[in-house]
Amino acid sequence: MYCDCKIFSWGKIIVLHMWIKINIYINEPFLQIVDAGALPIFLDMLKGDHVEEQAITARALWTLSFDKDVCQQIIEFPEMMERLETLRSSVDKEVAKNVNGALFVLKGENDVSKRKFYSSYSRTV
Repeated sequence: MYCDCKIFSWGKIIVLHMWIKINIYINEPFLQIVDAGALPIFLDMLKGDHVEEQAITARALWTLSFDKDVCQQIIEFPEMMERLETLRSSVDKEVAKNVNGALFVLKGENDVSKRKFYSSYSRTV
């Protein structure tokens, strides 16, 4: 599937979010979206005043960040990480949930190999 960045700047973020969801089902690489120049557009939307756009953009980043190459590009975009950190305590519940989900994946907290496991598990009956 071809990714045209003009679609992103002319259309609503809803269209972009739907495009990402479609790509999930047909296994298109998420890197294609980022390579088309989506990250600066996402950043502009996160900096905007519309909480709906912020929430959907954060959800799109959360979804995209499961791809390790995309995750790395987002992490290497310092303005994006700074903006996500700023929005993590948003008063809008949907924005906060999606931003925290994205940061959870971006910071590698979803990696079970990094979790602490306890050698003995005590269970009381």
